[in-house]
Amino acid sequence: MSETVKAKSHLFLFQFLTPLFVIFVLALLAEIGLRLAGYNPLKPLHQGDGSHAYYLRQSDDSALRYELNPGFRGRLFQAGIGMRINALGMRGREIGPDKDGKFRIALLGDSITFAKDLEEREIFPVRLENRLLETNPSVEVLNMGVEGYDTLEEVEHLKRAGLALKPDIVVVDFCLNDIGITHADISYLNFYLRPRLPLWTRSRLAVWVASKVRRVQLQQRMQKELLTLDGFAEHEQGLYPQVPTDDFLESQFRLIDESQRLFDASGPEAHRRAVAEKSGSLWLNQYRSLHNLGKIRFSFGELKALAEKGRFKVLVAILPFFYRVDGRYIEGPAHAIIRREAERAGFKAVDLYDTFAAEGLESMTTDSVHLNEKGHAVMAKALAEALRDWLPAAVPPGR
Repeated sequence: MSETVKAKSHLFLFQFLTPLFVIFVLALLAEIGLRLAGYNPLKPLHQGDGSHAYYLRQSDDSALRYELNPGFRGRLFQAGIGMRINALGMRGREIGPDKDGKFRIALLGDSITFAKDLEEREIFPVRLENRLLETNPSVEVLNMGVEGYDTLEEVEHLKRAGLALKPDIVVVDFCLNDIGITHADISYLNFYLRPRLPLWTRSRLAVWVASKVRRVQLQQRMQKELLTLDGFAEHEQGLYPQVPTDDFLESQFRLIDESQRLFDASGPEAHRRAVAEKSGSLWLNQYRSLHNLGKIRFSFGELKALAEKGRFKVLVAILPFFYRVDGRYIEGPAHAIIRREAERAGFKAVDLYDTFAAEGLESMTTDSVHLNEKGHAVMAKALAEALRDWLPAAVPPGR
């Protein structure tokens, strides 16, 4: 082989291998950096037998797909938040199966009620119980919130885990995105639901990259579903009868169209934020979906049947999205529709927009959807007021 050919071969190898070496070094430095920073979200899953490794587990109920992991104790890697799941699969202290004279209030909800980003003492189920105990020592509040559940899943959760506890009141904490959330795709939980993790998950960098890729994929999927009225129907085709339109709904649909035009005029950045934060008029548009409204009506119908059987009262607390567009709150039609559906089922409904707006709407949230500590305090106060007439007679101070 001539010297010229050898030189060209060496040059080719140098040009080919140098970028690979640089990429390898950068990846190694990133891996070291993540390890030094303590990034290891899957650490609990690599330890022990895995039976209590994470606060979520796969459910044997196909209607739920996943559920809280009874007996879990630990700190969540996201913010170092302490978490305990009791033996009944609810966040908080242990609850005895027998009422023993207690007046029980079960709170159904999603991530707002579960509130994994706050310590237990800071969240509104605990704050509500503490507030009510001041004058009603027999009250016991059950936090049955599970992040990501929609209304129908919350009702199924009550059926499986809550009815045996004989609640006297059931409160549905309704987030406006409950109109369309579905969990046909739970890929964001795959790490935590697997009994065994693949070898590559030992790499902090690989886990970090995979989490970012899944986040983008989920946002793209969510945006696709939100941009069409039938985006969520494909997961549940034919399971729920569509709601027939009437004068009330048609009037709300027109208001939604007006809000949509205002939202569209706010520009692409507002759309991007709405998808990232799972809020905004992209969700409001789903209140025009007769399929989604049918699912809500079906969910409330199921809850009504349980209430009649269990002889408990139902309160539907409607939470707002915590932002405005050009100074206007545009989600009003969604509130009106859910209130009508709740009252149609015979439930008491309370719209919490005015309550939060009076305290500073945007100051109540971390991301336009979830409550911060101040928001949880206001929520507890509002629910205590809404429940006042249904509670046992208060015990006078000093007795």
